Amino acid sequence: MRNFTGLVRPLKKPAMAFSILLFCLLPACVMAPAPRTAGAGIVESPPVVFVHPLNHELYRGARLAVLPFAGENRELGMNAAAVFRDIFLASGLFKAVFVVDKQAGTRARARAVAGDADLVVFARINRAFIDGGVGGAGLDVSLRILHGKSGDTVWYMRQSVERPVRWPRKDFGARLGRAFSPQAVLAPAPAAVLPNMLTVVARDMARVMADRRRAGI
Repeated sequence: MRNFTGLVRPLKKPAMAFSILLFCLLPACVMAPAPRTAGAGIVESPPVVFVHPLNHELYRGARLAVLPFAGENRELGMNAAAVFRDIFLASGLFKAVFVVDKQAGTRARARAVAGDADLVVFARINRAFIDGGVGGAGLDVSLRILHGKSGDTVWYMRQSVERPVRWPRKDFGARLGRAFSPQAVLAPAPAAVLPNMLTVVARDMARVMADRRRAGI
């Protein structure tokens, strides 16, 4: 009888290599970080910084003017300006922070309406929505801080936060339960979810600015 032992033996090494590779990859899959939540079901990603000052100490005694955030909703833009004023003022990043209730479509106009402010917040709400039916909401903000005299960009960052849609369960158990109970109505997203998101974004951006100042980067 022909012996096949010699043909089978070499296959053990690839099998062993595959087992070792699987064993090494498994912890990485298990230990993958979960999305960060900020309460009220809000999921946030950290701010993305595109421009920052080389010397943060130059702006410790600066007076910061916050203009209404540009976007489709003027009232939300005013609310954003007030929220950022409060958060930045509490952070101690600047000597003074105040809101200038004047719209500015260009950087030159922003500097003009800001008066003698050392720095000017020229920001935009790129996206803001709330779905009262299934509880979803989202916010995307771009923050640009201009030098009051030169018009140069001192800070520029962007951040997105969202409240995921809570889709109704459609498994057999959920359908069976609905058949013997009154039709459940999904709770809509609370009206305060966008203000809460603005607070999250302002807090995160102020924290990034403070951390970079302490680190000297």
